[in-house]
Amino acid sequence: MKKIKRAWIVVGVIVLILIITNPTPQEFKEYMGYPNNSLSIRRAYNFIIFSIYINKNDYDKHYLAVFKNFFSVGYFND
Repeated sequence: MKKIKRAWIVVGVIVLILIITNPTPQEFKEYMGYPNNSLSIRRAYNFIIFSIYINKNDYDKHYLAVFKNFFSVGYFND
């Protein structure tokens, strides 16, 4: 029983870390080097533990945002 409880605590801590380190739109704009009022960058989806951002200046290029990092995932249509 203690192993199951410990496993749930570990999972809970990992999920909490993911939630805390989910990057904001402001952080993505800074990463891309665009001004704060840039309308060409937006958060397409927010899944609480990670987000997907779209850069309209780069032909709708999508980025996965997790752990305060951004990873290019390619070009997709909304």
